[in-house]
Amino acid sequence: MKTHFSNLSLRSCVLVALFVYVLVVIFNTGFIATDEYWDGITRYLPAQKATTKTLIKEDDVKSPLQILPMHFAAQTAYALGIDSPFNQYHFVIVFWGLVGFALSAWAAILLFRRQNETLAKIAVLMLAFHFAAPGLLTRPMFEALAAPWMALSCAFAVLYDEKRNLRDLLLGVFAASMAFTLRQQTGFCALVFVFLPVLHKEWKHFFMAGVAGLGFFVLSGIPDIFLRGRFHHSLRALAEYNFKHGSDYGSRPWYFFFPLIFVCMMVPWLIAKYPPGFLKTYFRRYRSLFIILGLFLVLHSMFANKFERFLISMIPVMIFLMVPFVGYFVENWQSRKYRLISMMVFSFILWLPASFFPAQKNITDLSRFLDAHPEIKHVINVDISLEWLPDAFMNRGAYNISHIYTPDFQKLQPKTCDLIVVLNENSYQTNKEFMETHYSFIERFDVNVIEAIAYKLNPQNNVRRSPLYVYGCKQPQ
Repeated sequence: MKTHFSNLSLRSCVLVALFVYVLVVIFNTGFIATDEYWDGITRYLPAQKATTKTLIKEDDVKSPLQILPMHFAAQTAYALGIDSPFNQYHFVIVFWGLVGFALSAWAAILLFRRQNETLAKIAVLMLAFHFAAPGLLTRPMFEALAAPWMALSCAFAVLYDEKRNLRDLLLGVFAASMAFTLRQQTGFCALVFVFLPVLHKEWKHFFMAGVAGLGFFVLSGIPDIFLRGRFHHSLRALAEYNFKHGSDYGSRPWYFFFPLIFVCMMVPWLIAKYPPGFLKTYFRRYRSLFIILGLFLVLHSMFANKFERFLISMIPVMIFLMVPFVGYFVENWQSRKYRLISMMVFSFILWLPASFFPAQKNITDLSRFLDAHPEIKHVINVDISLEWLPDAFMNRGAYNISHIYTPDFQKLQPKTCDLIVVLNENSYQTNKEFMETHYSFIERFDVNVIEAIAYKLNPQNNVRRSPLYVYGCKQPQ
């Protein structure tokens, strides 16, 4: 493998990784978090109804600058003649997913190529084949949009730590500032560009980094003066909200992210006997990455609310930390092949469903179905089979949803046929015989394989992750 891998050019690795990302953005149109929908998608879709004013809500803690990239891509899609809101959303995924990959791959090459081209090739391929990377980094989420800028921050931090080049330091400050604009919490990691000049006793660089960082901070806060009425209104509102209401979303312990990092970095495979000096050199060269990850953990330990998606911005950081170890395994293929193969198999098992099976597929497909059938005016929601429906993917006339439970539903006698009945798996099994007798089956909207497994393991608490069955009026024989 070592010989074959050394014969593979860096350009070929980039093209392979790009091909993976192209496939992911084509086939994975799911969205993950409800915040991603309510605080993002509903602001910029449908594009024909969205304006810069729709990006702002009076009581919002999100900065309009965070949503502006998605709004821009959606408006571009509409200008290109894409009228379907869902297809506009798909264009957003394609556009920012591929831009994000380009920035992350550039960061990987900057970080590793000077030291060892093999490491650069591994880093690029890991961006494509690490189980958490392509499926998550291509979502139009604030955390995902900030991730490639965090990757560039890592590259410039390591380069500055090695060469003490002011240009690398200032570029790193810029990259960290861009990450801050897209997700304010990542701005705390920019402190690495203050720590490094202090470690090297480069006081001029310390001053320049401080001035540059302050300048970018001021620039990013000016739009809020015009849009929200005060300097950095969104940042202040976010901090106040998290301190006052963070625990409303569940209180997690300070070490919540440590097990997630342990899994994401596949630490059990990295525990091995390395040659003398390897670990010392590793920790010295990549200490900037540990500082960045540590700053992330310190900041989030201050708040009670911690969600798994917060870690998305750190995915490139964790991958870059893994690269030297994987590089050592590749260089010592004969003695480490079983460790490397088992690591790849584990990652692939998770990578396939995480990358290519859309989340929220059942409700997304139902919304697309309704958008394509404006003649349907009424939706009968049996036993709360639909907790909510992503209306932002529709550009059609109004429709009504009636919430009804099984006993009353079976007494219902619809007078018109401009309706559909929606049932989840539990409700369908309860009403199956009744439905086959009194209604006509139209379609079943499935969930992805991960959600299907979650439902099978715990059907009572994961019923929203079950398929949706759609029926209409009984057709005459």
